[in-house]
Amino acid sequence: MLCNIDEFLRRCHLFRLSCLCCSLFRIYPIYNLNLKNAELTERLRVLSPKGIVLMNCWPFLDFDLLRKHEDEVRKAVRPKKEYWERAGQIIEEQRRHGVPIVGVHIRRTDYEQWRGGEYFFEVSVYERCMRKISELLHGEVAFVICSDEDMTKHHFDVPCRSLYISRNPFLVDFSLLAQCDYTIGPPSTFRLTASFLGATPTFRIVSADCVPMGMDEFVMPMYTTSRPDA
Repeated sequence: MLCNIDEFLRRCHLFRLSCLCCSLFRIYPIYNLNLKNAELTERLRVLSPKGIVLMNCWPFLDFDLLRKHEDEVRKAVRPKKEYWERAGQIIEEQRRHGVPIVGVHIRRTDYEQWRGGEYFFEVSVYERCMRKISELLHGEVAFVICSDEDMTKHHFDVPCRSLYISRNPFLVDFSLLAQCDYTIGPPSTFRLTASFLGATPTFRIVSADCVPMGMDEFVMPMYTTSRPDA
């Protein structure tokens, strides 16, 4: 459970009172962001049988629990019916071409400043990645573009059966990426969570010259590395 109540109480100078309440009700807050994953796991193992554990620890990952409860997690992050079904209609139209659908997440506006622009890529970087995918699939592919900037088809000179550029609300875009067969994009929790929701293999664009050399480089999100995404 993720909770900031301990930080709130400390700022209100009620830290001692919060400690007393936690002791009375057997509540154990964990808010040290510097703890490593193994240390957090061990602390949880010790504390969880004793009472309720409140956590504010972004780096904590537990793949075993995620696998165990993945269906419930998917229910929790799935958008409302209106967004999901609108995306489903768009995907259904693309499926008429009878080819794999690749969702392309282009994130630029906030990434110009984040981490000094490390993942702020020109549109041509995404286009190059799409060309490589088209080459791998012999042009038998449909692309669905979801971007935080206005895009037109003249940005993408890519051989493909179909190129759809979304101008929908972001929750429809999120649902679109979830319902594609593959996704690509820079490190982003938006794409990562969408790929997890749809159990959709995904490829991270981590540099300007990054392209998949084979479709086997698309992997299931959250299951393959100690830190799945940024």
